[in-house]
Amino acid sequence: MILTSRLAIGIDSICYQSALNLTGKTIAVLGSGLENIYHRRHCDLARRIREEGGTIVSEFLTTTLPLSQISQE
Repeated sequence: MILTSRLAIGIDSICYQSALNLTGKTIAVLGSGLENIYHRRHCDLARRIREEGGTIVSEFLTTTLPLSQISQE
């Protein structure tokens, strides 16, 4: 099993924890830079993903902060 998701709060984090408990492979795709795990409560989960052979990726610069997806029209 390979889980690919956004490392979001809620069902995403539950799925990651379950996949890791079953020794599955995981890929977390961030909407921020690698130095700014969002939500902060997922820092330990992100560390566990890396330690257990998973991958965390981002298309953003390492220091990019997470931004709200609310449109500013």
